[in-house]
Amino acid sequence: MSAGRFIGEIFARLDVDNGGQSSLPDGANCRREQSSTYESGPDDWRGSNKTRIWAAVSRITGAKMKKAYVAKIEIESFLNRMFSEVGNIVQLKEGEESRAFAFKARDGEYVLRLNGHIEDFRKDAYVYQNFTSAELPVPKIVSVGAFDQDLSYCVSRRAPGITLQDLNEASLSAVLTPVAEVLSAISSIEPEQIGFGPFGSDGVGRFASWRSFVLAVADPMQYDWAALGLGEKAKVVARALEFLLSSASQYSDEHRLVHGDFGSNNVLSEGGRITGVIDWSEALIGDPLYDLANIFFWRPWLTCMEHQARYFEHRDPALVRAQRFLGYQLRIGLEQLYQSALNGECEDAEWALLRCETISDLSTFGARDMSS
Repeated sequence: MSAGRFIGEIFARLDVDNGGQSSLPDGANCRREQSSTYESGPDDWRGSNKTRIWAAVSRITGAKMKKAYVAKIEIESFLNRMFSEVGNIVQLKEGEESRAFAFKARDGEYVLRLNGHIEDFRKDAYVYQNFTSAELPVPKIVSVGAFDQDLSYCVSRRAPGITLQDLNEASLSAVLTPVAEVLSAISSIEPEQIGFGPFGSDGVGRFASWRSFVLAVADPMQYDWAALGLGEKAKVVARALEFLLSSASQYSDEHRLVHGDFGSNNVLSEGGRITGVIDWSEALIGDPLYDLANIFFWRPWLTCMEHQARYFEHRDPALVRAQRFLGYQLRIGLEQLYQSALNGECEDAEWALLRCETISDLSTFGARDMSS
């Protein structure tokens, strides 16, 4: 199902569903420890660290690693070695794993990102080199490499505008059709490389089929659900996995580009148009409907996702109960639940578990075969 079929109308603004209460049982053995909050000082950009550090489930060790601290003088020194007339260095809103800094140089504006995974940045470069176009604006990747012994860097041209997540409601409503058009542009791309699912900086997908990627979450050799200690709530996971497996015939091997994390802080807008699609670290080869499913899965979490979901819902009301579409949402939710629990992020795991339960309820009451 092409996202392009939905382009044309803006949905009426409606109230946002704020989701439900946390639901992980005491048996999950999660223990919350609030981390300290840093104040920005003259010599560093530690910023406001709202990350909660949790003790992991008994069989899963280690909390999610905090982003490494980098002093202001290190950033300045690094950039001055690469560019002329560097100035106006400003820390941007942090991503899940990266720190980002906007800066100006003699020949324009740039963004420096730092994280511990150079492959993520190389993947961004691959997408820019192979898929950017007027319809799909991906900021130019200028340089990727080692920042120090622990961190990698990526310097890209800075796209104008702000993220969909930061737009007010009036501005967000005005860009819904351009958002759909960009999503359609992504879905129209057929990568030349082989494979399905997540791909690396060589463009090759890691799975032999799209179905094998979708169903991998049910493979105990890859996902040890028993280790999460979910207690009675393990029934929610079992129910979601049962639906995924029973819908296996729906997951056909479409070989299209999928962003994998589209719709909020990875889409930039200015003046009613989309100016950049960034952060391709979660990109996949497969069914473009997966990107729409991501928007719908996260709709109770972010206002911008709810607005987009209602836009597409208005264009095709039957989409909400489509079997394949519900299956993709459950796949996204189970991945989020598993990785959050693995990283000791119990609050996020609780939310994902409740969201999976809600989607499973929808699948019970009249899931529709999209091939019919």
